[in-house]
Amino acid sequence: ELLETTPYRRCTACQNKYVHFDSTELVTNNGEENTFICAECKHSTTNQNIIDIQVPISTLIDENKTQIYNYLNINIKDNINIFATEWSLFKLKDKIELEPREDAKLLPMPLIHNKKPVLNYTLVFDQIQAWIQSGKSEHVTCYICCNDVPRSRIDDTCGNKSCHADACIECLTSWYEAVKPGGIVLISHLSCPFCKQAPNGKILKKYNKQACTILRPDKKNDIDEHWYYGWCLDCYKVQKAQEKICSGNGDIPELTNFVCDDCAEVRKISKNANSKFCPGINENTKEICGIAISKNGGCNHITCTACHSHWCWLCVKTYGDSIYEHLTEVHGNYGLDDNENEY
Repeated sequence: ELLETTPYRRCTACQNKYVHFDSTELVTNNGEENTFICAECKHSTTNQNIIDIQVPISTLIDENKTQIYNYLNINIKDNINIFATEWSLFKLKDKIELEPREDAKLLPMPLIHNKKPVLNYTLVFDQIQAWIQSGKSEHVTCYICCNDVPRSRIDDTCGNKSCHADACIECLTSWYEAVKPGGIVLISHLSCPFCKQAPNGKILKKYNKQACTILRPDKKNDIDEHWYYGWCLDCYKVQKAQEKICSGNGDIPELTNFVCDDCAEVRKISKNANSKFCPGINENTKEICGIAISKNGGCNHITCTACHSHWCWLCVKTYGDSIYEHLTEVHGNYGLDDNENEY
């Protein structure tokens, strides 16, 4: 009862109520609009009374169904959630009724969010009206998986002006990232799944930046359709990997850590010349570094100048900052006096 009778003033900025007992000022009627501005709104540089946030339209409707439906002059049958994914546009058309427009309903009505007043509710209604008049839905069908996904997660499949296909980010990532260093290179996964043209640089860079180094339109005629191609880990080029056989079952071969014939020969030569390959991880490709390193005496602690990993020459494994502890505990010394015949 005391709260109901206590005089207060409402801040015209944040709309919060403040108890008013200042006898030096003229007492206004309770709740009467005036020019009062609270200290927080007037003096604070980091006003916490007013926050600017984005709220989904579905959330606003849940909290303000009467106001919004009246403003839009619609009636929803069975009180269903029109934003639920199980309701398609075809089903919704039978659940929504347009009511006769009344001039009184043209005026926006105050809205709330989390039991707090929305201060710019007139702007919110303008945005709702503009969204409806645009004719654009919040969800779009992905051309690849055929699921309805938010428009913010939809992108062009290739970026070519003549192609109007759209797909979700997850499908595009899966499609273009199928081509990886050391794996098989299918031309189809370096092309748009619909128009079959090469994607523009912006799209390919977004979904498979590494592949930009191997996609060269001037080399298109060099592809022999009778061969499967792989992405060589050593020379980083697309090379012949396996010949296609007509009598085969048609399964596409799986390639891992593919190295072309020329680079394989280089590896053999390096191996015979007392070389080993770095087991570290390349930060750019996230693949095994594989750089050939030769050693002629000295410490068994190897620091790769390519990927900057620290590894043991005897175990060919990375140990980071604990490399010397490993050499002492496992091998007994750093290997300064060892020779190749002793290990």
